[in-house]
Amino acid sequence: MNIEKNVPLAPYTTFGIGGPALFLICVKNVEELKEALSFAAQKQLRVLVLGGGSNVVIEDSGFDGLVIKIEIKGIEIEQSAGGAVVTAGAGESWDALVERTAQEGLWGMENLSGIPGTVGGAVAGNIGAYGQALSQTVAWVDALDVHTKEIKRFTNTECMFGYRESFFSIHSGSYIILRAAFVLTTTPIPELSYKDLAERFKDEKQPSLQAIREAVLTIRHGKFPDL
Repeated sequence: MNIEKNVPLAPYTTFGIGGPALFLICVKNVEELKEALSFAAQKQLRVLVLGGGSNVVIEDSGFDGLVIKIEIKGIEIEQSAGGAVVTAGAGESWDALVERTAQEGLWGMENLSGIPGTVGGAVAGNIGAYGQALSQTVAWVDALDVHTKEIKRFTNTECMFGYRESFFSIHSGSYIILRAAFVLTTTPIPELSYKDLAERFKDEKQPSLQAIREAVLTIRHGKFPDL
């Protein structure tokens, strides 16, 4: 485990602003995460968990504590009749995961294309866009109890998903998301209720998965050109 000191946080956020962290640890597995939490406890440090750094504003004065950067990776696809269960580490790029599922011909995430951040942050915030919400596909989420250091598996119901929130955002600081599993389908189920998508595909009865992803990316870029 590599502990860095006085690390500027601006490069770790999408806004590109923010002062230094007193300490920064990038964790790539559960054991490193536990070690990082123990280090914070020993030093009596405040802890800030950072994923992709989207929607995070760091003060110019920085963070006088330990920033834990989640870099737990890994994507597994377990095929089943009519679909697949896709498991991804919390540190995986959300959009890279969506791109991978589209390449595999798996429906359910395509309208969430182009959203910045990591899988862990996406789950915690129950991201949604253009008629889809992450909560519609989640099977379970593994998270580490910050206090007991035990791993708990949360079902979709136990995640308490609401509008742009979840159990993990409501109880921020108590659990750290490690990975999540999503149930996707090979059956084409285009969600075109969003007006821009409906207009774009008004002459197509059955647009392809990749076509919808590209359309969403184009629409998002037009609305958020700097992301």
